[in-house]
Amino acid sequence: MKIGKKYIPPLVLLMVSISVATAVALPIFQQSNSGVPIKGVTPRCRELTPNTPGVLPGSSGAVIFDCSAIEFGTNAPAFDVQAPTTMTPSYGFPSGYSGCFGLTPTSSPPYSAGAFVPGAFCIIPAPAANAADGQNGHDLVAAPGATCNFIAQSFTPAANAYVIPTNPPTAFPFKAAGSWDYCVEYTNAPPTGSMGSFTISWS
Repeated sequence: MKIGKKYIPPLVLLMVSISVATAVALPIFQQSNSGVPIKGVTPRCRELTPNTPGVLPGSSGAVIFDCSAIEFGTNAPAFDVQAPTTMTPSYGFPSGYSGCFGLTPTSSPPYSAGAFVPGAFCIIPAPAANAADGQNGHDLVAAPGATCNFIAQSFTPAANAYVIPTNPPTAFPFKAAGSWDYCVEYTNAPPTGSMGSFTISWS
């Protein structure tokens, strides 16, 4: 049977339509997942609390930051680690501060040696919930020139401060579960204004 010429264009169009419909056929159903949250690391807050209401012009020392809602040291660490893991910190170092004295991620015994790392924050173990007054750094930071590592080693039991460098970004290995606060030192605090603000991210 011959097909008249006038029927050929519509027939071709029909065949193309069928091919396109077959190519873009919709699935019967689809499923997805937005991602399973990692529960091994828990930040306690978004806005950190310093352990001092201010610093004196020209003074030197260290400031510790935790997540206490009302007063520093009320048993609210900055973040918790529930299991061994490795994370990389990222932050812009704030004005007014100098760096911190502590162990680096690659430190090896004797750990008490440590080193000062300019332009870096430290983390220190958060005091236990039943720690005596003064173990949260209130009294220790008041000592002129106190370093982050000195504060940590004054705890009971003695601990260490650990540098979390970000220039270049360096992965930090958390070798056990624990709770942590931030610590940063300053030298010759500026005469006016305030110490710089900062944001620390972990990935």
